[in-house]
Amino acid sequence: MTIKITFATILFFLFALTSCSDKIDEKSLAADAEIIAMLQCDARHLHNERFEAANQIRLKEEDMLQKGEKMTPALLQQNDSIAKDLTRRTSDMAAKITQTLDSFWKNKYKMLNQRQTLDKAVEKIVATKCL
Repeated sequence: MTIKITFATILFFLFALTSCSDKIDEKSLAADAEIIAMLQCDARHLHNERFEAANQIRLKEEDMLQKGEKMTPALLQQNDSIAKDLTRRTSDMAAKITQTLDSFWKNKYKMLNQRQTLDKAVEKIVATKCL
């Protein structure tokens, strides 16, 4: 009788072990990687936009200084408005990326090897689509 219980216990353990596989469905992985890759691309574009705006503001200020002109309150307000908008959009993007990753890690990609597989899939998409 103890042999049957041990054998049944071993079978149950093996079944439980194989049913808790850390494999991710390929279609799901591709879709999730696409979501994260597009968020990363959007973040890169926003990063570039921030630097471009900063360069334009800096060049405008340098040009005015060379001409001996002072910054007008309207120009200062415009520059401040651009900076605030970019800061808000950057914060929103960071929150969206963090929320998406937290959701994926909590619900689907709980194990390190699953996250590494997702990261590799994201890298491939970013390399081809995010220029």
